Amino acid sequence: MYMAGRVLAKSRVGNPHITLDIARDVRTDVLAPARGIIGDRVASVVVRTTARHAGHDVMVLAQVAQDYFRTRTALVVPGGVVVDAGANVGLYSVLVALAQPTAVVHAFEPVAACFEAAQANATVNEVVDRVNLNRQALGGEAANDHISLTFGGRQGTLSADILSDARTGATQVVSVVRLDDYCEGVGVERIDVLKLDVEGYEVNVLEGAPQTLAHTRVVVMEWHSPDRAERADHLLAQAGLTFLPPFSDALHTACGIGYWVRDTTGTRANGSVDDGRDELVP
Repeated sequence: MYMAGRVLAKSRVGNPHITLDIARDVRTDVLAPARGIIGDRVASVVVRTTARHAGHDVMVLAQVAQDYFRTRTALVVPGGVVVDAGANVGLYSVLVALAQPTAVVHAFEPVAACFEAAQANATVNEVVDRVNLNRQALGGEAANDHISLTFGGRQGTLSADILSDARTGATQVVSVVRLDDYCEGVGVERIDVLKLDVEGYEVNVLEGAPQTLAHTRVVVMEWHSPDRAERADHLLAQAGLTFLPPFSDALHTACGIGYWVRDTTGTRANGSVDDGRDELVP
């Protein structure tokens, strides 16, 4: 999750598939409200935050709205299974659960403070029954590892080569699991949308998920270097997923958002994917 700028007291963010009016308060234990439309569904979301973290958390909500719903293809189908890797304070998971009440989300957030905030946000938005939160990181091998905390402990990275002025110097020991092992353990056979925002660890996550990727419809991923973007694109292409330039940043950019989709019924002339979404999304 890369940060950009400061959210005003009230702002409108989004794209053609999600629009949110966000109001921010700075009281302790604030409920920062937002209301808008996700796909065709009116949704209200609140951010459970604190005076210290309000700026970060509301910025995350704004960036989630801007980055992860750029195309209708990325909207979750009824009954879809979603994996939120790098859930941070849980706002992507919350938005997905509010937008598609029959969807199930499996969210992964290893940083303790972020995991607790994600639990609070799922609770206050009444989606705890559909958001399965795991205080774990996804990676290429099952292990325990040290995650470096950034942004005052509100983010973290397992990638030693990610340089950030926001590092705190603090670390936490976290459990790392392979997505393939997790899906086998809980009986998940198919993923509708896999969202990756793992601070430079994206290739590692994909390397631990070859079987899962073979049964994934859409991947939405943030990357942190052109090399990582190219390596991820190669792994996703091997799994039968096609990069969507109309909705993605260029792979050679230093940090960007990309969309990959399993093209089962063809691609329209404008580059969007004809996968039956118009009939599947209410």
